[in-house]
Amino acid sequence: MLLSKIRCLLLCTSVSVHLQAQQAPDPSLILGNDPPKSNMELLAQLDSLLTIAVGPDSVPIRNQANYMAIRTLIEILSEPANYSVKFDSIGVLSVLDAPDQTFRLITWVVPQEPGSWRHFGCVLTHEKKPRIIGLIDQSDKYLDRNDTSFGSKAWYGQIYYAIIPKTQKHSGNTCYTLLGYDHHEPFSRRKMIDFLWFDDVGEVHFGAPLLETEEKDYYRYWIEFSSEASAAMRYDEELQAIVFDYLAPRNPRNKGLYFDYVPDGTFDAFLFRKKAWEFRADVDARLKSIKGKARRSK
Repeated sequence: MLLSKIRCLLLCTSVSVHLQAQQAPDPSLILGNDPPKSNMELLAQLDSLLTIAVGPDSVPIRNQANYMAIRTLIEILSEPANYSVKFDSIGVLSVLDAPDQTFRLITWVVPQEPGSWRHFGCVLTHEKKPRIIGLIDQSDKYLDRNDTSFGSKAWYGQIYYAIIPKTQKHSGNTCYTLLGYDHHEPFSRRKMIDFLWFDDVGEVHFGAPLLETEEKDYYRYWIEFSSEASAAMRYDEELQAIVFDYLAPRNPRNKGLYFDYVPDGTFDAFLFRKKAWEFRADVDARLKSIKGKARRSK
């Protein structure tokens, strides 16, 4: 019932407002000036809005619903008592807690025109006065940048699905290792190792030179594969390593054309060390062997 009501209101507002050249509509036009809602009501509202944002409606309707979802999420997170609120019922959101409980990382994706996506997210700090740090997806500008850090306003957008329970230091700051999924392009996808850290004034950054290979130290590292395939990238607690599929083109002539890359049945890994992750090639994840061989990392 709530979903139908919101969709109807969004459709009516879209006709009259037409996004005003991508300007966000007045929230009261959509949800009205209702009295404060309970957490249960706000979560139901958030779920309904995000369901529309990733649904079959037009792009303007999806973006409008997503804007309202962001407003609703901010309303929930702005209450300090809600730091640990459960979002389990909202499948669109990925919600990860830092292993030391210093922050929460929330990400999601909204389809745009066919074959394109826009990622959204925020970092919620666990402080006396929690801060909500919005993440602005600028991955279109930095598609192949694995050699630098980005701030919250130049985020390499992705959906994070794991925070590894191991930390390292970069310039004296604690770095958290993240695993993420990027829809990337119509015909290829990426899975990525990235890092999150806070500088001395509390600003959030992504990327750190903590992935060591023979060729270079990467700030972030990804594998790219055909959208028709699936590829694994996961943390193995027993090996203390990030293990991932080695990819190769189905047709040898398509080297470098990642729409044709699929797993070849072997695995590479980054092994955890106190100062950095060390690359290992051709590991045997089944036999828990991390010896590796001298295959180049890229």
